[in-house]
Amino acid sequence: MIPDAQTLQHRMMYNDLNVGVLRNFWMKVFHCPAPPDQQFSLWLSLFHFSVVIYGLQEASGKAAKERGEFSQDRAIRFASSVMSRRATFLRNKINQKAQEQNGNLN
Repeated sequence: MIPDAQTLQHRMMYNDLNVGVLRNFWMKVFHCPAPPDQQFSLWLSLFHFSVVIYGLQEASGKAAKERGEFSQDRAIRFASSVMSRRATFLRNKINQKAQEQNGNLN
């Protein structure tokens, strides 16, 4: 189904709002410039908002332990890796629960 113009406009506004929130979060927790908005949009297209926040939190913790030896590129790569692992973990957990429920129904 192709969304209408109003639906697309609402999605774009929602994405822009989330990108702004993520950009502000980045600027508060990292000591390097924020990546371009396209990076935040890419993360949001791949992962749920909460997974993106989780990845950024984990990356900021790692950066704090390394005391400033964390470039923007390294922060992006580390956060992306955490997001990917977290999304996989959550998907597996959901699938496991579904299988358990299906097993209980039989």
